[in-house]
Amino acid sequence: MKNNLIVLAAVLLAALIGSNAGAAPICLDGMANAGWYSNALNKTYLNIFDKDSGTYSYRWIYKDGGTKLSWNSISELKNDLDGYTYSWRLESGGDPFGHPADRIWESIYLDAGSYEIRLAEGSAAYNLESIWGNDEWGTNRWNAYVQIWADSGQSFYFGDGNLGFADEDAALAYYQDITGTLDLAQAANVYFYINDYNSIDNTGGVTLDIRAVPEPASLWLLGSGMLLLLAIGSQRNSKRGTARR
Repeated sequence: MKNNLIVLAAVLLAALIGSNAGAAPICLDGMANAGWYSNALNKTYLNIFDKDSGTYSYRWIYKDGGTKLSWNSISELKNDLDGYTYSWRLESGGDPFGHPADRIWESIYLDAGSYEIRLAEGSAAYNLESIWGNDEWGTNRWNAYVQIWADSGQSFYFGDGNLGFADEDAALAYYQDITGTLDLAQAANVYFYINDYNSIDNTGGVTLDIRAVPEPASLWLLGSGMLLLLAIGSQRNSKRGTARR
C-alpha cells in the first residue's frame, strides 16, 4: 500500500509540474531591447529629426559591412547634439554603440494556452530619461512596461506604458502586484520589447516570469488524486484503530 501511495503521489506531482511548465525568464535591457513600435525592430537604428525643417538630418541602420555610425560613444553624440542650432529629436532602437548587431527584441516559443506574466523576483526597472532628461517628459521616467506580440498575429502587453515613476523603488512596488495575461490561440514565437522612441538614453532593465496557467483537467486530476490519498489514509487509520481494540 505504501508503494502504491508513493507512485500515485509521483504521478500527481508530474501532472502538476507539467501543467505549470513555463518559459525561462525574459530579461530585457533598457537600451538594447527598446525601440519605437512603428520601426522594424530586428535592426539597431539611430536617427536625428530636425523639428524646424520637418526632415531627418541623419539616418542610420545597422548593416553588416555597411555605413559606420558617425559617433563612437553616446557622450560624443551628446556633445555634438548640444552644439546643434536647430531643434532636434533623437530616435533610436537597440544599442548602436555597444551591441549594434543584436536584435532589439527578445523572443521565446510557446505552445497554445494561457500564461501569466509577472515581475520576476529580484527584477530591476528601467528609466527612459537617464541621459538628456528632457527628451520626452522632462523628468525621470521609471517603469517596467513591456510590449509583446506573437508571430501568429496576436499582441499583448505587461503593465502600463503611460505610467512614469520618480524612482525605481516606486516602480517596482507598483509592478510587484501586477499580473499580465497571455492567451495564445496557437503555438507561436512570442516577442518582447520596451516601447520607446529613443533607446540610448535608457538605463536599467526588467525581468519577467512567464508561467503556464494549469488547465481545468489538470486541476481536476490533482484534486481527485489528493482526495483519493486522503480517503486511503483515513481508511488505513481507521483499520489501525479497529485492530488496536
